[in-house]
Amino acid sequence: FEAAVGTVRSKTVVAVSSQVSARVLEVTRRSGATVSPGDLLVRLDDREATSRVAQAKQALAAAGMARRRAAESKAQGEARLLRAASQHERYQKMLAGQAIEAERAEAAETEWVQAKSAVAEAEAAIGAADAQIEQAKQVVAEAEIVLGYSRVASPIEGVVIERQVEPGDLAQPGRTLLVVLDPKALRLEAQVRESLI
Repeated sequence: FEAAVGTVRSKTVVAVSSQVSARVLEVTRRSGATVSPGDLLVRLDDREATSRVAQAKQALAAAGMARRRAAESKAQGEARLLRAASQHERYQKMLAGQAIEAERAEAAETEWVQAKSAVAEAEAAIGAADAQIEQAKQVVAEAEIVLGYSRVASPIEGVVIERQVEPGDLAQPGRTLLVVLDPKALRLEAQVRESLI
């Protein structure tokens, strides 16, 4: 037998930290408190993140309005194109029968070409608006994720063994706020001389 000094430790020890820089508004647990996964541990100042979410949602709404305007423009252009195509076809037949002069037929053809161009421009505007909408949706999603970082929750079921932050402190990414361990999964850690291998 060989005597060795050891320490009983938890197999799972989590140093809970923030993912954003923000002022700590509230710390909901003290040392010794039991926590479950998802329990709120620390609440950070979320005013900046809330403002970003609101701005991102406004940009999404503006992109949606641009999409609707482009769709209305396309509908108007298609109606104009339908009239111009009908008139162009009619004038071409009349020109073939020499019932009208060539200038009127050319004017109808010009109107038809312009109407086709307007529809194509409206379709391009719809495509650009769709791209803006997708981009705005991603910005909203990212802003909401950052807003979610203002609530620091417990990742495991366990006990708070250390509290390293107080309301008013500045939380930084990587700085430990609380330490939580799982008291159900323990192990003995001891130093043993190599000669005993």
